[in-house]
Amino acid sequence: MAPWPPSCWRCAGAQTLLYEDVFGYARTQAIPVIACEYNIREHREGIRRASLESRAAHAIVAWMLLGASSAIAQEEGPAEQMQNSCQNALGYVGCDNLLHGKQGTSGPASVWGALAISRSSAMYGYSYSYPSVQEADTAAVNSCNAGMKGKADCTVRSTFSNNCIGLATSDDGAYGFSGNSQDLVATDREALSQCQKFGGKSCTTVLNYCTPGGSFHIWVGLAISMEPDPKVGISWGAVAQTTASKLALDSCVKDGGSRCKVRMLLHSQCVAFAKSPNGMWGAYNNIARQVAETNAIRKCQEANGTNCAVVLSKCSSDKTS
Repeated sequence: MAPWPPSCWRCAGAQTLLYEDVFGYARTQAIPVIACEYNIREHREGIRRASLESRAAHAIVAWMLLGASSAIAQEEGPAEQMQNSCQNALGYVGCDNLLHGKQGTSGPASVWGALAISRSSAMYGYSYSYPSVQEADTAAVNSCNAGMKGKADCTVRSTFSNNCIGLATSDDGAYGFSGNSQDLVATDREALSQCQKFGGKSCTTVLNYCTPGGSFHIWVGLAISMEPDPKVGISWGAVAQTTASKLALDSCVKDGGSRCKVRMLLHSQCVAFAKSPNGMWGAYNNIARQVAETNAIRKCQEANGTNCAVVLSKCSSDKTS
């Protein structure tokens, strides 16, 4: 049996998802049955894809008609809830294919992407949404060679259709890339693992995307050190979950934290952290910055904080420089 989506630790019944939020509290959320019963990894051979997509389509329609409510405090809208449920069931690419009427991986209309890496440096190039292998390969090599300043030694290392791939590099020249998957979290972790396997001491995921569409997730992370005067670190604009985690931890340590721990890792969201002079704090995330900040202050006040104020606030899409 394939693992549940990252936030899940048990599926209770056909319609209820039981999970832990970022602070360790158990919560439930009503979701379509597909998210509990199906996972795209179980259907890679494509034998039962038609049946799976049919069930997913009916479940998505039911989700839209019933307007199922979410018990998560982050207040996701119906569109975000539907998309997340679809992605949990079919993967990022499978969901995109279903919602936009595209052919699946076993269909004739494959959409290609490629990854090219230099033989002599850490330079890389990539492509997506090309109708043929040759066009995808050429675009990736040209992209890579464009940054070589005259020394064109980039070669294609992976070509893939209707899938995702990740690349991690290290300051010492090591790198690693993932196999093809429809899960951006999985490609991120595999690329990082491969880089470390080949001796990388400072591996960081620098590329993580899907074809068709060049689908990327941009992450924001929050790390907190639980001390009398809490220390905090935040990251944003990260191309991968592990990168956001590392940057948030580094930021927390730089702030003076000795027990830093990542508390939030989210894509396409805003995160706010508020604290008071008496050491109380509150954190909150939402797609809207103002909502995140308002509720971070409220959380701080609920923890008996006085004169709570927002000290950090970032959205995943904020500019990094």
